[in-house]
Amino acid sequence: MGDRMTGTKEKILLAALDLAAKEGLGAVSMSMIADKVGIRKPSLYNHFTSKEELTEAMYAYLRDAAKKKESPTPSD
Repeated sequence: MGDRMTGTKEKILLAALDLAAKEGLGAVSMSMIADKVGIRKPSLYNHFTSKEELTEAMYAYLRDAAKKKESPTPSD
């Protein structure tokens, strides 16, 4: 993800990833994510305008993490 995430936005993203891993993405609601982060649902929408936008951010986060894991480390 190109732009730097705010602390709350990152917490939301990580909570969504955790819930999706445990419950399945289709079973996870925005309310569940807000509860896990400890914010109100309307506040969640200040960071992600829809579940679709959040889902896209989740995939981008996982894709970036996989790329970092695959890239060779420079030798000393």
